[in-house]
Amino acid sequence: ECCGGGKAACLHCWRCGGLPKKPERKADFGAVEGKVTVAQLRARLPACLCAKGKVEHWLPLHIEAEAADGKRKTAGSAKLADIFYRGLGLPARRYKGKETVRADQLAPLADRPLIAQWIIVSKLGADVTTLRRLEPGPDGRLHSSFDPWGTAAGRVASRGSLLQGGTNLMNIPEKHRYVIVPDPGHYFVAPDKAQIEGRVVAVRSGDVNLLSAFRDVIDWPGNPRHGKVDSHTKVMQLVLQHGHVAVSRDQAKRLTYAYFYGGSPEQVALELNAEAARKGGVVIDITQMRRVFAALDAAFPQVRQQKLSDAAEVASTRKLISRTGRLRTWNGYILDAKTKGLKEKVAKEAWSFAPQDMAAWVLAIDLDALAKHAKLITPLIHVHDELVLQIPAAPSTVVDEALAIIREAMTTTLWGMTFPVDHVEPLECWQ
Repeated sequence: ECCGGGKAACLHCWRCGGLPKKPERKADFGAVEGKVTVAQLRARLPACLCAKGKVEHWLPLHIEAEAADGKRKTAGSAKLADIFYRGLGLPARRYKGKETVRADQLAPLADRPLIAQWIIVSKLGADVTTLRRLEPGPDGRLHSSFDPWGTAAGRVASRGSLLQGGTNLMNIPEKHRYVIVPDPGHYFVAPDKAQIEGRVVAVRSGDVNLLSAFRDVIDWPGNPRHGKVDSHTKVMQLVLQHGHVAVSRDQAKRLTYAYFYGGSPEQVALELNAEAARKGGVVIDITQMRRVFAALDAAFPQVRQQKLSDAAEVASTRKLISRTGRLRTWNGYILDAKTKGLKEKVAKEAWSFAPQDMAAWVLAIDLDALAKHAKLITPLIHVHDELVLQIPAAPSTVVDEALAIIREAMTTTLWGMTFPVDHVEPLECWQ
């Protein structure tokens, strides 16, 4: 605490030598006689009288005293990170570049009892927070407050709702779906656009292999999707062929968009390993992850070229125009002082802007087509690439008519690419 704890600083401590500040030049040592260098003057300083070396300051682990409003404050995430990563010496988990105690990021370490307990507590806390903000309406039912806001990229996201922000309806655990019910005598339908943003990336780049992934059937005997069109399985196949890593389909989906939008190998490895802990799949180290990224560069060379072109355009003009005509401008410092290229955050924004804006445009066209049938089909929620609609549950002829309209209205061809729709059926567990 006195000298900073460094070995050299401890041997020749300026504080214990009586100096008012850390010496940088001769004048800092006061009046000096004769010819002498700064290094020689520093060598004359005495050893640190404290001689403690470096000192680690630990944050308090106990629950803090009651605040003025009577509420008790629990240990914050920074304190928990101190316990996990420095106290227990566990490998640090990161989210957006910072150490995190998010339950989903800690999942790969769940074999350790303390981590497993924290994951349970964290998820319970999230559930309690959700319940506290819900109040029944006049009809006795809970009504979500879904407030869509256009993001900078053009996606539509939620500021707050019954669902976790940005969560598609189908991601809710099945046993919890009975809480979310349509109006009496109606069904929910939750159609989503199949790989909409991936298709837009294929359109913009013109990449032959990526276009093929959305148009041609899989040639992979023994695979469950052999003979079918499925882009995520195609990515699995390409990663295995070029990178020699057997990722799962769920991992391939996450990997694809991380690659499109500038995820780092280190962060993507963490996310794929968390995915493996949740749903199964291969555990990937950093070396393998770099090999996988190189494999994707080799498999989709025109996608790589499109990313380089977008980055160069933003670096030279600070602007990027989507095919919809929407313009995005970047202000402030956009270049990294060390690499001289775009800052990581700016590059990610540049690569995601046009695909997400164009995808939102496609879904807007679908919504516009559905609006012509407002008496039969009621749009309720829009989350990224999924709609939640409500239709009458009877008679069966009306149900069939509504589903046929949804399929037709939400199958769009634009920019030479077909944007199909999936999951067009009544959700039985939400009757």
